[in-house]
Amino acid sequence: ARQVEGGLRVAPLPKLWFTASLYRIDQENLPSAIVDANGVATGYFETEGASRSQGGELSLAGNVTPGWSVYAAYACNTYENRVTGESFDRFPPHALTLSTSRRIARGPLADCVAGFAYRYRHRYETTFRGAAIGDDFYVADSHVFDCSLDIPLRKFGGSEAFTLSLALKNIFNKKYIESNRHYYQGFPGEPRALEIALRGSF
Repeated sequence: ARQVEGGLRVAPLPKLWFTASLYRIDQENLPSAIVDANGVATGYFETEGASRSQGGELSLAGNVTPGWSVYAAYACNTYENRVTGESFDRFPPHALTLSTSRRIARGPLADCVAGFAYRYRHRYETTFRGAAIGDDFYVADSHVFDCSLDIPLRKFGGSEAFTLSLALKNIFNKKYIESNRHYYQGFPGEPRALEIALRGSF
């Protein structure tokens, strides 16, 4: 494989970074299924395949203010079978991640940090040995939401160095595919889960 990538990074604010990048990956000697005169797979393969993946990514990460941080990333991707000239969505053609956290200034939760995140992946086709196998084989769009709350233990008379973290992942218990290898081998995303952690420094 040959990979080419380039981009730029600028800081619109002292602690906030904007990044833009483009990439292209060319692969050769990929396994391709051998079919008979009727188009039926023989069960044998030859390493004559070639493909090209290319796309870009935009991201914004850092602190808008001392108590407010953000992360936003958008990625797009295209895929082409360079032997047949066929283009299809072997990977999510569009993906979006949004995350923000903010320190609460007033009220009973003052000094706690509340967070919210959203993850989106566009529908894409599943394949076998890198070849599209039909419109009926695909991974559907997914929208996943998470939230969190970090509570410093000093609010309960505890140590300044420790924080109790509560996180609810996949709030709406969305069923989705995290990744897949072939059309018959998909790895599901995690269901709704409550995570409790204690973080500290020594």
